[in-house]
This record gives sequence, structure tokens and C-alpha cells, in this order.
Amino acid sequence: MIQQDPGGVMFIQIQRETLEQVYQNHPKTILYFSKNPVVREIFWRRLKTLYKLMDSADHSKNYALDFGGGNGVFLPSLSRLFNHVICIDLDTQRASKIAALFDLKNVNMISGDLNNESLLEKPVDVVVAADVLEHFKDLSRPVRSITRFLKEGGFLYTSLPSENRIYVLLRKIFNLKKPVDHYHSGSEVEKFLSSNGFQQLRRRYIPFRFFPLFLVSEWKKSKSS
Repeated sequence: MIQQDPGGVMFIQIQRETLEQVYQNHPKTILYFSKNPVVREIFWRRLKTLYKLMDSADHSKNYALDFGGGNGVFLPSLSRLFNHVICIDLDTQRASKIAALFDLKNVNMISGDLNNESLLEKPVDVVVAADVLEHFKDLSRPVRSITRFLKEGGFLYTSLPSENRIYVLLRKIFNLKKPVDHYHSGSEVEKFLSSNGFQQLRRRYIPFRFFPLFLVSEWKKSKSS
């Protein structure tokens, strides 16, 4: 499924059947092709919202880094929005399958520890961390890597679970288990970013402001960080 945005760049929502074949019930990706249409829509909306924020932003769209994007679901859209895309994760096998399936010639994979600040040879314009940072017990380590990976004045885009009461209740209703490595709520991560060299420019709520399950934000790296 390809969805055309008014700006002319296309967001790509990968079909359920394709994801089922690529991921084969991989636990960290199964929600993107959940049989429940509500769950599926919420998870894709996070990426659509990130995409719209980046597409409308007035910054360079030359180099982007998909930080912890090993599932690969965002790569087809990122590859259309940016000239060059780098995906870093411990396991990039599934991302490589997606890149091959969509013939993403401007996407490169780097397999390695996200806490390794030396993985990139040169800094990028944009870092995307879609539901990644809450998985780190010590937030200082990935944030230090992101700071190093970004150019001066570069942009960070995050999606984070609210972990509020509504979120917890819906998890029970839809019989979803909280990942054992969800160490922080979205607000806790955002507070840490604000205190460590990032300025929040825009924030969106998924699905609604009064019903926030996910927090999607645009950040700018401080020149002094």
C-alpha cells in the first residue's frame, strides 16, 4: 500500500501479506501486521506522523539515520524522503530483506551496538528513533551516540509509548504483553532529551491529544551539545 502525501513524496505502508512473509511472527514487528485493524492502524500512524513531520521540516534531507530500525518497516518511506539512509541495529537481517524487496539502492545497513559511538564515519542531518529509546535502561548511552551521530543543529525524530493508564488498560484489552525491556515512559525519555542538549520543536499525540498512546516529536540538537 502506497499513500500519497500532498507534498508529493510517498509514504509506503507495507502490505500485511508481505510483512507476514518477511517477519514470520517476529515478536517486535508483529503489531505492524496484526489481525486487529485498530492495533495495526495505531502502529502505522506513528510512522506516518513521523514522516509528515520530516517531510514538512525545513532542513536538509541528504543523510538520515534509522537508529534501531532493524525491522525495516520505515525504510521504504525514508528512502524516498532522503537522498541517503543508514540503518543501524544489532540485527539488520529483516531490514536487509525489506531493502532488497523494495530495491532501496540508497539504503545502507550497519550491524552493531547502538551504544557504539564510532559506528558512523561522518554525522548525518537527521536521526529517527521510532520506539527505541525506552528500551535502554541507561538513557545516557544511546543519547550520547545520537548526539555524536548528528551534525551541529541536526534534527532528531522520536516516537515513544506514553505508558499512561489508558495505554496499560488497552494493552490488557488487546491481550498484549509489556516488553520486559520497556524501562521508561515517553515523558521520562522526553525529559531526559530536554535536559541533555535537545530542544523539542514540535510534538504530536497518537491517536489524539486527549488520548495519547504514543508521543511523536521533532527535536533540534543544541549547538553546545
